[in-house]
Amino acid sequence: MPGKVVKGTFEIFKGESDGLFCFRLRSSYGTAVMESVECYSSRDACLRAIQLVQGLARGAAVVDLTEDTEG
Repeated sequence: MPGKVVKGTFEIFKGESDGLFCFRLRSSYGTAVMESVECYSSRDACLRAIQLVQGLARGAAVVDLTEDTEG
């Protein structure tokens, strides 16, 4: 999909067991494509993490770690 812009939505939610703020990214079709590994003690910290992901994704390179494997 190089060059194609797909709009997604970040959702902030609270973890069921610990009540921490987590986030996930959903595609425009509603499919969850990414979920935070780390959760945060405040909504503001969670929003900062989302902003970090947004910034990193814009210029992120793709590294194919399967290049030398068969199958």
